[in-house]
Amino acid sequence: MDGPDLETRQMRYFLAVAERGSFTRAADDLRIAQPSLSQAISRLERQLGVPLFHRVGRRIVLSDAGRDLLEPCRTALRAVGVAQDAARSVATARLGRLSIAAMPAAAISPGVDLMSRFTRDHPGAELTVVAGWTDEEIADLVRQGRVEVGLVASAVLRREQDLAVIPTVAHRLVFIARPQDAPPGDGEVSAGDLRGCRLITSRRGTVMRRYVDDVLVDHPDVAIVCEIDHRAAILPLVRAGAGATILPAAYAQDATALGLVVRTLQVAAVVRTAVVCRRDDLTPLAAAFVRLAAGEGQPGPGPTDGSGAG
Repeated sequence: MDGPDLETRQMRYFLAVAERGSFTRAADDLRIAQPSLSQAISRLERQLGVPLFHRVGRRIVLSDAGRDLLEPCRTALRAVGVAQDAARSVATARLGRLSIAAMPAAAISPGVDLMSRFTRDHPGAELTVVAGWTDEEIADLVRQGRVEVGLVASAVLRREQDLAVIPTVAHRLVFIARPQDAPPGDGEVSAGDLRGCRLITSRRGTVMRRYVDDVLVDHPDVAIVCEIDHRAAILPLVRAGAGATILPAAYAQDATALGLVVRTLQVAAVVRTAVVCRRDDLTPLAAAFVRLAAGEGQPGPGPTDGSGAG
């Protein structure tokens, strides 16, 4: 960064306001008084000689100078984090903070297993997990430095020129319903078996929704009764009788525990999951998480081009 030297605290304050779009919300996140944060940003703007934010109504938006400052600040803070974690790791190899972004299916599997193993191995570490809805969104969060590791789920794993994509597990799609709402039999469920079904589904673009949309073409008597982003609400909705659903097999255990019927779909489509991270400059904790995902191997590129969401 050219110009006056910036303190780590100033960069953290600036990024908090930029990412939250509000001095009040940023101050809450930083656990400082809002007037103190406003004064700190004003001093930073005077130090740099340019405005970093504009007020548009009640909103705070970045100025051109503010947008130019985003990536250098994130890069600098990431480097500070690497240095701090490396210093801590000399003593314990267990302290520090790791931020992860995960898509819903990948958060369950392999996410639950990886995160539980990681927290057992690093009891002094702080793990933060945020949600993302598409593999592209997760990759962008990793590129921007907002998280260090991403967990994605897609029909076809995207290859990323600047990121490592490490394939993990693949899940078949399953049909989930109350016993009284399931088609007769206990074998695989075909598209024809879904005639007359009322389905709860995710937004367009996901593997499951693409399957449902294909079914609708040939079977217009199949109805989507609820489109919902909140995956955690889908199984309770099924249990309450709102409809049946199509999900990756990662949800099968929870569905069975709720007394629901789980049957594999007669379809070749699978949901593939992967860990996404930078190719180098990982913090010790991020590197440890990636090693869990890859065994003891090194991060490598994904095997196929394409796009999609799980």
